[in-house]
Amino acid sequence: MSEFEPKIILFYCQFCPDKGINSACSADFRTPSNIKRIRIPCAGSVDILHLMHALEAGADGAFVLACTEGDCHNETGNVKAQKRVDYVKKLLEDLGLEPERVGIYYLNSSQGPGLKNIAKEILDKIKELGPSPLAVSEAA
Repeated sequence: MSEFEPKIILFYCQFCPDKGINSACSADFRTPSNIKRIRIPCAGSVDILHLMHALEAGADGAFVLACTEGDCHNETGNVKAQKRVDYVKKLLEDLGLEPERVGIYYLNSSQGPGLKNIAKEILDKIKELGPSPLAVSEAA
């Protein structure tokens, strides 16, 4: 049996985290292939349904990469994203699922190297949890 490789969806803001991702990728770091990045206009545009649908569609984890406090282009997008992530965590808990399957991280444009640490933390966390019980078997 092969080792579990989690499927992760990472929604990231086109402003600060996007620049951080670009600087990380130009510094010889590539996002692992099992982390699918989805660029969005603002972390605040991530809806509860986006996070839930990612899990329902087979992702083992869904995360948001937002601007750091005070750096949000839309002023409070990162705050809105945090509230939505917290809500989804509560929903998962109410459903008997691990709330750690969703989360939010903060990255500004000068913290590109921090992306490597974030990616490792996400992968380690989800590997520990194992495959999502919501993931539909590929054999089905």
